[in-house]
Amino acid sequence: MLFAVFLLSLQTQMNKIILLLFLLFSCPSIRVVAAQDFMTTEVYSLRQKSDRASFSAKIEFPLQGGRAVLRGVREWICEMLLLDNPKQIDESTINALLRQSCTQFLHETESGSRQIEIYRSFEDERLVTYELLVTDKGTETWRSEDCVSFSKRDGHRLRVGEIFKCSERQICELMWANREGIPVDAEGPQDLCVGNVGITDGWIVVIGPAWRFTGAGYRIRFEDAEPYLQNIWK
Repeated sequence: MLFAVFLLSLQTQMNKIILLLFLLFSCPSIRVVAAQDFMTTEVYSLRQKSDRASFSAKIEFPLQGGRAVLRGVREWICEMLLLDNPKQIDESTINALLRQSCTQFLHETESGSRQIEIYRSFEDERLVTYELLVTDKGTETWRSEDCVSFSKRDGHRLRVGEIFKCSERQICELMWANREGIPVDAEGPQDLCVGNVGITDGWIVVIGPAWRFTGAGYRIRFEDAEPYLQNIWK
């Protein structure tokens, strides 16, 4: 009798295991849903020189992910390469777009260099954040930084008011308090202004003015920014 009960229990457990294996292998969407939530990327790069000028770029380009956020990130990358949005932006065209950006720079520049780095700096279930650093060297050196977060729901760039719930004046005060390492050519927070805003791991990055920057990234510690953030980000 006990042996029969043991066999029945064993058969029940085996049936559960078989059912679980059937669900896993017959429903591929169950296995890949988590992976599909996050982007897969590949780094593309280009280096080229003319007689007195040089160009280099390193781009972390998104290959797979949600359709809307892929489109948003790819269009922003084209903007940062100073290109009009082409009809097709994907892995089959990114090398040609890099060459186009390079040719445009070398044609317009008699001497000097440009270095471009674009990379994904943060991603979670709700958003993906990309950052940019451009260094132009000629008679002077100028840098340009940018940081933008894209909604995974519909691919749009998050606006300042979607991240902060306070006034621009308060954001400038936060920037001023977290300006360490940035050559700020200002007397106080009243001389700053707010550009793009992005969310990274532990920081809120606000683009603002700095000496010999067309835009510099002010990194505000999350614990400093938290009282001024929309509730969704707390």
